[in-house]
Amino acid sequence: MKKFIIIAIVLIIAALGYYFFVYGKNSNENPYEIDQITAEAFKGDLVVSIHSNGRVTPVQTVEIKSKASGEIIELGVDVGDYVHKGDLICRLDTATVMNSYLQAKADLNVAQVTVKKRRREFDRQKTLFEKELLSEQELDNTELLLEQAKASLVRAEAAFSIAQEQLEDTEIRSPINGIVLQKQVEEGQIISSGVSTVTGGTLIMQIAEMDSVYVVAEVDETDIGQVEAGQRVKVNADAYPDLNFEGRVEKIAPMASVEQNVTVFEVTTQIDNSEGYLKAGMNSSIEIITAEAYGAVLVPNDAVKDPEAVGYTGEIAQGEQKIGEGAEGQKRPSREEMREKMKNMSPEEIAELRKRRQEQQEAMADKKVVMVKREGQFVPQLVSVGKSNLDYTQVISGISVGDTVDATPVSMMMRQRAEMRERMEQRSGSMGGLRKSE
Repeated sequence: MKKFIIIAIVLIIAALGYYFFVYGKNSNENPYEIDQITAEAFKGDLVVSIHSNGRVTPVQTVEIKSKASGEIIELGVDVGDYVHKGDLICRLDTATVMNSYLQAKADLNVAQVTVKKRRREFDRQKTLFEKELLSEQELDNTELLLEQAKASLVRAEAAFSIAQEQLEDTEIRSPINGIVLQKQVEEGQIISSGVSTVTGGTLIMQIAEMDSVYVVAEVDETDIGQVEAGQRVKVNADAYPDLNFEGRVEKIAPMASVEQNVTVFEVTTQIDNSEGYLKAGMNSSIEIITAEAYGAVLVPNDAVKDPEAVGYTGEIAQGEQKIGEGAEGQKRPSREEMREKMKNMSPEEIAELRKRRQEQQEAMADKKVVMVKREGQFVPQLVSVGKSNLDYTQVISGISVGDTVDATPVSMMMRQRAEMRERMEQRSGSMGGLRKSE
């Protein structure tokens, strides 16, 4: 008998030792307790944005060519120079063009004098004809000479205008305000006309308008749906890490392109560059602000959960309409139970049930669940949510600033529940072994 008692005591001590070894040395630890992360709802500003990389390009780039051909005798600008509209860029040799101009001017003067002379003759002949001192035939001949002189004057004026334009074309001026990006010629070089040759003429230089610039970025197709023309943009150039530039989305490419097996859309943003810091070709990082909410009630993203994910079957709004077929705290009927129930329903009742389900789905479209601390306990609260970024979500209604919420990630909750079940099974197994030993 004593031997049996001693063996029983040894087994009990061994079981207790195994229990404390498995579930921790601290007797105050609860093997069924789940770690919980909490946070407070607060008032703040929420910015939702898309990040990408881009390259600076001019808003307008003009290739400068000459209408005239000839030798460059003066080149007044260089790469990087800022020019205004109308500024002289270069001048060509005018020897040949000047001769044509002077000849045309002389022909014009002769034509003008001839017209004056023929008009005086016609006026004199007309007076004699009115006095019946001159025949009609003689008057007609004089009038014909006047008309011929007028025609010659028109031709001379046209020739002079062409010669004058050709002379002006020997001076090439900037058509825009901008910066010289490239210079392709030097003084003494002979260039060809851009309008009279098959090759399109000699490129003199490129001038770009840089008071405002484009930053062209590629946005992933998964984000492009959030981008709209007119949205605010922040740009940070690699060359000026401490400077921020702002602008707006100008346009979105209508067709995607594939870069390294990734489908992207080209987004063009226009940035103010009145200070002239940004240069064509600079690399930059770009932030497109797709949504903003100021003074909003914010909670961590992990505090906002789908009703289905947490098994929520509570009320939709002010306790008026229920989710599913059960009231708050009741288990949602299974599909088999619903099928069995619908067998005994009339077509009208089935139609009404489907209509009610549709209304419930629409009412829940923008609804989420937040576990809020009420009287020391966390209870599910249905909320309406707005915008969200990588960290926080805007809560439009359902909770207030200062409310304590459960911000435990769903994945962490599921993992802890699995671990708790495993501990329970281990404990159940150990106790079963103890009973068996007895």
